Amino acid sequence: MEKALLKYQTALAELQNSEEPTSNQVLEVLLFRDAIQEQLDRRNQKKAYHYAWLTNLDKDLKKIAEKLTLFADLESFRQTIHPPHLYWWWFLDLTASEPINELNEALNQYESSLAAFRQFLENAQKYPLKNLSAQLINVLLCRDLLQSKLEKAEVVPDQLSTLIRLDTSLKKQVGFIPKVVSSDDLLFVWSQLDDVR
Repeated sequence: MEKALLKYQTALAELQNSEEPTSNQVLEVLLFRDAIQEQLDRRNQKKAYHYAWLTNLDKDLKKIAEKLTLFADLESFRQTIHPPHLYWWWFLDLTASEPINELNEALNQYESSLAAFRQFLENAQKYPLKNLSAQLINVLLCRDLLQSKLEKAEVVPDQLSTLIRLDTSLKKQVGFIPKVVSSDDLLFVWSQLDDVR
């Protein structure tokens, strides 16, 4: 059992560390997981530390489910191998899309709020000062929501570059605020933000 767990652990680590894993690497990890399950099903004597080790490895596999679905066609694998439905690792593509969709939605909301804020800043003199506070608070709330989604999903390079671009835009826009409002008004805006905290 230890040998099977080590093979699974090694293959999984290689998959985690690879920026663009091959479908063969993904398949290898899934097959190693099969071998462990078969041993667990056959053995009468089961040791607690095997289960603890396997549980941790499975958690790691679930964390990279998004990545697997980007680089391997699990549905094609299933059509060839016909795994039992209890072998959940063959079905990661069916459960992995929810966090990434939520992350994409949060990125879109953040981007939209930043665009609205930028537009507002360009015409800041036309609006009451409390609107500036409300716009900025909306952007920050969208960024907070995005942060909570980032903690649940495996971030892909495109999403990371979008996030960096949006955060850079936010810094520039916040830096632009003193240019469009007076010092006294700026104190009012920051006090509004303190009230929200």
